[in-house]
Amino acid sequence: IQYVNRSTDPNHEYIVLRVNSNATPMQITGWRLQSVSSGQGTTIPDGVQLYFTGQVNGTAPIVANSSDTIYLLSGVSPIGYNFRLNKCSGYLSQYQTFIPYISTSCPSPRNESSTTISNIVGNNACLDYIDNLSSCRVPTGNPPVGWSYQCVNFITTKLNYDSCIDAHKNDSDFYLKEWRVYRGRGQTLWQSEREDVVLYDASGKIVSELTY
Repeated sequence: IQYVNRSTDPNHEYIVLRVNSNATPMQITGWRLQSVSSGQGTTIPDGVQLYFTGQVNGTAPIVANSSDTIYLLSGVSPIGYNFRLNKCSGYLSQYQTFIPYISTSCPSPRNESSTTISNIVGNNACLDYIDNLSSCRVPTGNPPVGWSYQCVNFITTKLNYDSCIDAHKNDSDFYLKEWRVYRGRGQTLWQSEREDVVLYDASGKIVSELTY
């Protein structure tokens, strides 16, 4: 247990778990966090390894790897699932609020366009437009009339979360070392002071303890 972010709002209350850098992969679904002070606790549930929008996602036990960080939040998931972050996850924050924030370091639109849009004079205005786009953001508004199909198609269909996944899911650095896990509570779990939180593994062995 690395840190407890205390709050009166369950959507802002979370515990940060950090896996040791030399740890072997371990299944943490079924592990439990328990307050010695109040007796309250929560068990780590299943999660989604690769989240897709607009469809039902299958869940499985969460496996944590060396140097992974797990944010265990008391509130409700903005996307309805517990999930592992990837290099495209920043797109999700355009229309949803995540606490703490999700990094917006998706692949650059400028770099993505170089493989699909011809570098010809007629595409200069479009390529300039793409060069100035922010990462992890779906462009708003319609492209100007007269831009090539190649360019318009890229802007309207390729700069979004699911297209980013299709293009990069096989990259060696696609998955980030971070999970977001939500307990869906309407009330906070942890005391604001004089708290003693213990992490137990699935067999009931103490893994970590934090007192504040």
